[in-house]
Amino acid sequence: MARREILEWGSIAERYAAWLNDEENISGRAFTDIVTDAVLDMAGDPAGKRVLDLGCGEGYLSRHLARTGAAVEAIDGAGEMLRIARALSADLPVIFRQGDICGKLPYDSGTFELIVCNMVLMDVDDIGHAISEAARVLKPGGRLVFSVVHPTFFDATGEWRSEDGQPVYRPRRRYVEEFSYVKTLVGLDPPARLTHYHRPIQTYVQAVLAASLVLTGFAETSMSRDQRRPELTRFHFTANNLIIGATKPGGGEG
Repeated sequence: MARREILEWGSIAERYAAWLNDEENISGRAFTDIVTDAVLDMAGDPAGKRVLDLGCGEGYLSRHLARTGAAVEAIDGAGEMLRIARALSADLPVIFRQGDICGKLPYDSGTFELIVCNMVLMDVDDIGHAISEAARVLKPGGRLVFSVVHPTFFDATGEWRSEDGQPVYRPRRRYVEEFSYVKTLVGLDPPARLTHYHRPIQTYVQAVLAASLVLTGFAETSMSRDQRRPELTRFHFTANNLIIGATKPGGGEG
């Protein structure tokens, strides 16, 4: 992960944690719960497993995993995020460590039975190395599950407009091209601008295959009618997130 991205996320740590943990933030909570539930469903029962939360941020997923009986270790590049994570997880046996998830991970090969990487890889510059390192520290039979914003419908490649009360998408860039751009997190107070990397789905799949992992899960989330609010209509008609699961060959099921 480039130094720039680490500094960007560190600079908004307090605001991001406040937004993520605000129970009255109905829209933000809906987005978070939809993708987190899908990741956990694909990951399976973590109880009794040694789990790595890769790019843990303020640690909300680490805390959930620890409360379900997993032995959790977590890593993130932003020290400010880890400070919040440690404070919020003080009553849980989560081991937090600072480190670049796109560099060599500070763990021995074959350490973890499960690795989760939730809403991180679209914000890092080198997913190939991140996924290959995740594969290295997985035990044979272990599972990697990661989620990203759905690249087909995110506003990196175009602009959403309202026409006659209906959401309409106007493309500006080719979907199959890879590029970085600056996105705005509008839910934060004040909004934050962060570097984002657009990649087509094939790039994520190719990185999994290049790491000699076996693709075992593929899911796309979308808001249900019950979750839909007028300002979120487009998230009911399109996919919000992409979740991919992969297993390291050998050792039976992870």
